Amino acid sequence: MRLYRHPGTWILLLGFGFLFSCQSEQKSKDAGETAGVTKPQPKPPKGYEPAEAKLVTGEGENWDGHFSPDGRKVLYLSKNRPKHKHSQVYEFDRVTLRHRRITFHDGENSGPRYDSSGKWILYASTTDEIKENPAYIQKALKELSSAKTEEKTVTSTSSAAPWLELPYEIYRSSTNGNDIERLTHTPSYDAEASYHPSLPTILFTSVRHGRPMLYMMNVDGSSQKLLSDSRFIEAEGQFHPGGKELVFVRYSSDMKQAQIVFKDTKTKEEKNLTLPTAVSWSPVWLPDGEHILFASNLDDPENFEIYAIKKDGSCLQRLTYSLGNDVQPAISPDGKSVLFTSDRGGSRQLYLMDFKPPTTCPKS
Repeated sequence: MRLYRHPGTWILLLGFGFLFSCQSEQKSKDAGETAGVTKPQPKPPKGYEPAEAKLVTGEGENWDGHFSPDGRKVLYLSKNRPKHKHSQVYEFDRVTLRHRRITFHDGENSGPRYDSSGKWILYASTTDEIKENPAYIQKALKELSSAKTEEKTVTSTSSAAPWLELPYEIYRSSTNGNDIERLTHTPSYDAEASYHPSLPTILFTSVRHGRPMLYMMNVDGSSQKLLSDSRFIEAEGQFHPGGKELVFVRYSSDMKQAQIVFKDTKTKEEKNLTLPTAVSWSPVWLPDGEHILFASNLDDPENFEIYAIKKDGSCLQRLTYSLGNDVQPAISPDGKSVLFTSDRGGSRQLYLMDFKPPTTCPKS
């Protein structure tokens, strides 16, 4: 599968963090040529100079980075390296500048996250379910053997099959890759797991009931229960630093748009923070508990950038201006640095920049 072909196809391919890994090296290095037309470099508003983004990774393709609780290390995904083609979980030490491989699976991996101690991690993997589901393996091999030279792009939104056929399960392990525990056991997509900031609870996305919805479970995998309203398609949930609020992605029924939604878990009050005409995804809380970072194509249907917004929906601010797609933001524990994924250099890599929003909020 390839990305960046048509705005309507994005939602099928990147609505969940791991699906960004389906992208190939399709983007050219200048990331600005489409059908022979060179797009101009996006320009920030007068008086605002975006922070400089520095390259963090280089070998293979790398994406979906997240900081450790002390901010010193970063978990991320990497694929297409000399010793492995599948996506694996790596850790980068910002002090020693060393990259260390954590997982050694024969399947794909996605969504690595630290717990509050920094000693345990969550991630999703296909390593077991592809073995438990022979029909999936047979279908994959058949598609591989009959693959044609022309690329295949998903353009239909009439079926939930793209998710129902992705065999991810959620795992917990130590940061050295040992003491692996499998937490979910459903024949469907279980992924996008993250820890509650103070309770032994995990928030995750599952398609076990036919559509992507948010679920909660204990850290040992017990007491799995539905959190979403079953009328909606929801994913990528993140607990507020205080634990009493959520932010997540809600998709339109035709899967062509996605909004960032804020929810108070006590009052059940909800607020859509972004426009219903765009695809907004990968929300993360800032440490102050008042602001949220996310990726969106708000300003250009064919290009994603990083934005910041307050949890009440005010003060929308764009942080990046690149011809490449800037997605999957993460904020350091001290709130000073933003890590994100971008293909601005021709392939997906991790970049780091100072958190430098405009000094004033735009008028609503």
